[in-house]
Amino acid sequence: MKKISIISILTMLFLSEISAKVILDANQIKSMVAAIKMERLGTDAQTLQNTPSPFRIPPSKKVVTPASNDKNASSSATSSGGVSGAKVLAPIKKVVVLKLDGISNNTAFINGKWYRVGMVVDGFSVVSISKSSVVLKNKNQIKSLSISKINPL
Repeated sequence: MKKISIISILTMLFLSEISAKVILDANQIKSMVAAIKMERLGTDAQTLQNTPSPFRIPPSKKVVTPASNDKNASSSATSSGGVSGAKVLAPIKKVVVLKLDGISNNTAFINGKWYRVGMVVDGFSVVSISKSSVVLKNKNQIKSLSISKINPL
């Protein structure tokens, strides 16, 4: 018991000695901050006005790749202001993946959100909701999503 109390007293004395060295007064802190504080360099208003905004998206450019020996591709590319021997590529189509995870009270849980008839899901309008399927429609196509049956344990 005496050993534990002696160790704890020595520990407290040691920690109080360390904490006493760490405490600084306000003048010391101010002088330390002044020593590391750098003068900020600014710019004039004209330079700021001429700087392009990082939030503006530049107009899209056509993607060109080297064409094969197709003379029509190279002549059409150069006549339209493109690069000689380059072929303009068609835009990439966006693939829409729709996953039906549940149906409850005439609402469908598609891609992590609940939808009712008439609402739009990734460009597809919800046409109908039944007990186990949902019909979606856009300008070009009709999709039917269904829930797979899960066998009970």
